[in-house]
Amino acid sequence: MFKNTYKLLLLFFLVGCSPEPKETVEVPVLSPARVAMTEEGKPQIVTRDDVAETIWELSQQYEIKFSYRFLSQDSKYVVVDHDWMLEFVDWWNRVKFLFGIKYVAEGFDCDNFSDFVSIAADFSNRDIQAELLIGSIQVQQKYAFGGVPSGGNHALNFFVSNKGIFVLEPQGGSSVIIELDKYPNKTTIYQIDL
Repeated sequence: MFKNTYKLLLLFFLVGCSPEPKETVEVPVLSPARVAMTEEGKPQIVTRDDVAETIWELSQQYEIKFSYRFLSQDSKYVVVDHDWMLEFVDWWNRVKFLFGIKYVAEGFDCDNFSDFVSIAADFSNRDIQAELLIGSIQVQQKYAFGGVPSGGNHALNFFVSNKGIFVLEPQGGSSVIIELDKYPNKTTIYQIDL
């Protein structure tokens, strides 16, 4: 229910908002999602169980000491093309700048940024009958990252591309993307939403 609400809000925002009401704003175009392909030339699709197994393996690898939650609404996911992921991050940085999207404590904060990015990516997936392997993570922000100070809980995004798993800090002035292995708070992930 909330995901559909955010989709409507995103559409309204991109169509109806501008920095000043009388100003004409050209919204940067987000190209349709490109996905990773198998050797046979088909989209690289994974199941919910495949994702759950990978999360379990990563939790063991990174020695996550506390329980985490994995929330998945779809049965199939498709791996994202890495170059498209980088284009998406560039698009998101331009949209943030153009519309003056900034952090507002308890108003438009980290979970809103993360939801906004997930929904925008969903909108770009027009032709594949599987959800993009992009979602939100909740962490204990033990270490500062991407312009966000340490302390408290924090929401970010993750992408699974044909080059690995990446964490995106969507909130900072210029969004930062990093490999999961290098993300300083990887051991404090406590929720994963797809």
